[in-house]
Amino acid sequence: MKNKKMLLGAACLLGASVIGGQSTEAAEYPPLGDRAKAYAKVTGDATWPTLGKVTKEVLSEKELDAQCKLLVSRLDLVRDDMKGVKTKADKKDWVGAAAAYVKVLQNRKLPMNAFYNTQGLSDQREGIDLWEPNETDMLWAESALENKFIGQRSYGPLKVPDDLPWTINVTPNKDKEWTWQFNRMYFWHSMGLMYRKYGDERYAKKWVETMRDWVSEADPKINVIWRSIECGARARRWTSSYFNFINSPNLRLEDHVVFMNAYFEHIQFLMPWDRTLKGTRIANIGLIMNDGVLTAVENFPQFKNAEMWKEVAAEIYEDRLDSEVFDDGAQRELTFSYHFGVMNDFRKAKQRLEVLGHEMPEGYWAKVEKMFEYGLYAALPDGQRPMIGHSAQALVTRFMNEGAEFFDRKDMEFVGTRGEEGVEPAYLDTALPKAGYYMMRNKWVDDKSKDALYLLTDLTHSWGGGHSNYDAMNLIMYGYGRVLLDDTGKYTYARPESEKARATKAHNTIVVDGKNQSKASSKLVFFARKGGVSFIDGYQNGYKDMTHRRQVMFVRPDKNNDGYFVVVDRLTGEGEHELEQYWHTFPTKKFALNTTDEFSMWTKNDDGLGEVLIQAVKKDDLDIQLADSFVSYQYNKKTKRPAVKYTKKVKLPATFVTLLKPFKGEKPEIETRLVEGENGMIDVVVKSDNNVIDHVFIGDQPSEIDTEAYSGKMYSGLVRKTVSGHYETVFKDTSEHKKGVKASGWE
Repeated sequence: MKNKKMLLGAACLLGASVIGGQSTEAAEYPPLGDRAKAYAKVTGDATWPTLGKVTKEVLSEKELDAQCKLLVSRLDLVRDDMKGVKTKADKKDWVGAAAAYVKVLQNRKLPMNAFYNTQGLSDQREGIDLWEPNETDMLWAESALENKFIGQRSYGPLKVPDDLPWTINVTPNKDKEWTWQFNRMYFWHSMGLMYRKYGDERYAKKWVETMRDWVSEADPKINVIWRSIECGARARRWTSSYFNFINSPNLRLEDHVVFMNAYFEHIQFLMPWDRTLKGTRIANIGLIMNDGVLTAVENFPQFKNAEMWKEVAAEIYEDRLDSEVFDDGAQRELTFSYHFGVMNDFRKAKQRLEVLGHEMPEGYWAKVEKMFEYGLYAALPDGQRPMIGHSAQALVTRFMNEGAEFFDRKDMEFVGTRGEEGVEPAYLDTALPKAGYYMMRNKWVDDKSKDALYLLTDLTHSWGGGHSNYDAMNLIMYGYGRVLLDDTGKYTYARPESEKARATKAHNTIVVDGKNQSKASSKLVFFARKGGVSFIDGYQNGYKDMTHRRQVMFVRPDKNNDGYFVVVDRLTGEGEHELEQYWHTFPTKKFALNTTDEFSMWTKNDDGLGEVLIQAVKKDDLDIQLADSFVSYQYNKKTKRPAVKYTKKVKLPATFVTLLKPFKGEKPEIETRLVEGENGMIDVVVKSDNNVIDHVFIGDQPSEIDTEAYSGKMYSGLVRKTVSGHYETVFKDTSEHKKGVKASGWE
């Protein structure tokens, strides 16, 4: 291993080789700045020699000779497989040398990652014969022949003018994501698969046409084309299409050469590496960039920079895993969709680098395991991941099965196989304390009985960046086979619509004066489980001079009750404010609203799956009404869902007390009443239809209680009056809950 400081600080070296009997000096790649100027310090040319410069028309002999010479100057001619290339280069036969290099590529076995699988997988089996085009590939490839191209995938193929303006946006809502992703060339991948299977030269001709057109227009100064993430995405995707078309008679020598020169300049564009040094934040974008560099090493090891690229890429992966991933395994963006993508990149990087002869340090693999464990801890009982932030609906089961294999984790195998294999975790509640996600559950996997309950409380301890929402204290609740209270989902990145999905009022939390929360971190007061009860207590100072504290008690189902959640929201501060408490359910047209006595809303689908009852317990100064709401399970698609909003305009302090009751079948008959004591102590009395009465005590500090149900000091607790009339203290907690103080009476 070369010195880290040299690798990360000096960044990429162009290396020395012999071309035509002349030596080229190695030079440091300079810090990030004006890229053209930086490039000049390395190459002596103040422009990109190929990108945005080489015409899409047939090259003249002089132009072809110049491009071939440029390519050969970028190759390591002392490699054993480059003897034929060097022989031609020594004679200054640049065209012959370039042709000899194409033969080298055509005759060698494909490397592990020559095929970039859009599922995010890679393996060491031989090449791309393992991969078959599917119906989507057929659609995208055939559409491309008619100049109907894929950008952001949810829009489907869209017609683009015949002159192929690469900066165009043809979406009705002018979603920038479409243009950016149009420049990732997903359709090249599909065209390549179709060509490899069927040998239809129409695909090869179209690939050459679009490749040459793009290169001719791709001036690196055009930001809409040259965002770093697009550059990285092209670098890791282009190789699959090229190696699929490499033997087509419709690829002239000049097409091979122009492609490889443009590809080399992509990797140089991704340099320098000061964006990836310690202390910087590059998140998922940086890993896509780094993945592109590693793909170049795998596919074009003959580039003279390849060995240095490999070493730098390895250092970046190691450094980013340390700085971008918390100790509990959470990726800093705190969005499950991006977490799993980044996790997969880190996982694959170790395996790919090992194939290239580079061993990652021992601690690297242990940290990757924590990233898999993060997914395990947060998994919903139906195998889905929580849709927090910019996350779409997706299963975690595949990743859990991979984690079981990689790390010999029987608990991951249990969740990955939906309980058919492996060993069920010995614990139920889980915490991701660095991220700030806390999960309560009564079982890990929802089997045929569909009786699993789950609640996630979002107390994120840091702002995750552009993919985060204003959602502190948000709850996600699952019950009896489906998500009953959910986040909004990814929806879109196009403003202003994207801001609607990110807004505080789009989440199951409190809105003050109609405004979004700030980016302030949330804090945990306490989280624990005792027997049949779980309890979480946290707060955020998300509004000026105001604190929102949320306390949730989960009374687990047992022989006496079917389980429920009590939520206490305390707002403290100064002045009068309008307070809105939102609860967003799931897509259904079958629901009811009680605005008179219960102040409740419930769903009633009668489909054998879970329903939810939302009932206000503290009703004074309260108004109840339906609220507009939608959920998005896929990008650019949204579905209406019912939501209820409790509103009060009062002088602080103020309190909301709410019962959340998952159920199946008919709406349960539940009576609730509230007894408020001193020092903020609340006694929520819940009477179920079997005449069992629960007293749920929740205070903002330990307080003396003197009631029929209980007498003594308590901070939180559950006292149950059985059908025989006896009171049973299920648990009590009297601790102060100061930081670092273990609570009494808990496991």
